Amino acid sequence: MGTASSSSSSQAPCARPATLSFPVLYLLTALVQWGTIPPTAVSPSLYGALAREPVRAAVAVLLDDEHPQRQGGPEEHTERQGAEEEAEEESGQSESSVWPWPLPENYVLVFRVLISPLATHCYLPSAELANRVISHYRPLAHRFLRVTFTDEAARQLSSFALLREKSAWFIAEEPSIGFTVASVQAWMGTFSAIRNVAKCAARMGQCFSSRFTSLPLPRALVCSLPDVTRHSYCFTDGVGAVSPEAGRALADAIAPYLDRPCAGAWCEQAGRGAARGDGGVVGQGVAHMWVRPSMDKFESQHADVEVINWTRPQPCFLNRQIVTLLSTLGVPDQVFLDMQDTMVQRLDAAVSSRASALRLLEESGADHLYGAAMAMLRAGIHPAHEPHLKRMIRAVRLRGATWMATCTSLHGTSGCCRLEGGAVSPWTTSRQRRTAVLPSP
Repeated sequence: MGTASSSSSSQAPCARPATLSFPVLYLLTALVQWGTIPPTAVSPSLYGALAREPVRAAVAVLLDDEHPQRQGGPEEHTERQGAEEEAEEESGQSESSVWPWPLPENYVLVFRVLISPLATHCYLPSAELANRVISHYRPLAHRFLRVTFTDEAARQLSSFALLREKSAWFIAEEPSIGFTVASVQAWMGTFSAIRNVAKCAARMGQCFSSRFTSLPLPRALVCSLPDVTRHSYCFTDGVGAVSPEAGRALADAIAPYLDRPCAGAWCEQAGRGAARGDGGVVGQGVAHMWVRPSMDKFESQHADVEVINWTRPQPCFLNRQIVTLLSTLGVPDQVFLDMQDTMVQRLDAAVSSRASALRLLEESGADHLYGAAMAMLRAGIHPAHEPHLKRMIRAVRLRGATWMATCTSLHGTSGCCRLEGGAVSPWTTSRQRRTAVLPSP
């Protein structure tokens, strides 16, 4: 048994990490893990200096640690930063505004943690599209944490027993202001009627779907339509409609992202589904949106329409299963080898040719991801003259090569497919329609 002993020291006592606010402690951990701050710099004086300063000042110090112009250690810079922002703190600056830079309206800074069987990696906050919950609790967005589970090589886990997105949300509670997990869940909606655990988790995850924009829609403008069922099959599961006026308003809201779409995936209150502009239901009332019973997932008081996604061209790829099927049906193997060689040449040419790079990005079907790169290429900027653009093109090339090597993903540049669709009328009848998608020139 050891005996307790104490010794006097002129050094200030070390502040426990628990006394630091969550954003400060998280940033300090992430910077130490990624080598920005050496472990030897994490001293008792640093803990004490960060604990004494306002949250915004401490965050500014940690995020400014990479600047070579800063003079002195973290402790001295903390003192100076705190003195400069003391006036802001006294004038009403609270913990809600802890970030030193502004963000667009539909974006928030998200904490991300990657957990593998061998390690835990904390990433610096990244700007991502907001969702319903974080948008409502935007002043407390720094108290949300998204955790992703991977294997030892940071690859996503694949199993039917795991979460669909391989990630989960965690909340740092603050009972003094009424911010708890129970209060957040109560605001999201009522899930007590859902007895299946997996289904309940999926419905709660619906509230965390990233959205591009949202528009208020009074309940008086939402009407109900019956589902089309036959022989116990529902043919209108998740299929709704919007009026031309509401469709134009939603299209104008997402205009900064893409051209005007013809249909989109959306969330309304506790409903979720796809909706397209339909003039056939106009005149049945003053409603701007029509939903069906199959679209109601849970009870909620949320009254905004959220745009989750919309229709966009999709490229044609041959995966391993399609290649095996076509080969069994008599297609020569040399055809697939020629497609592979052509794809490799196109990927290599994209690094050195502006036209090839632009064509590769246009055929990827991901304009919302490569919009900035495509705008730079259309403006005449060559990848060899712009380092950032060159890195983006190389990343696209690496992704295409990886998919081709691991998933046998071959791009069909002259593919042709026939889509079978239908248009559901407001009188619960179905009109069959065939749409041919011709090869692109």
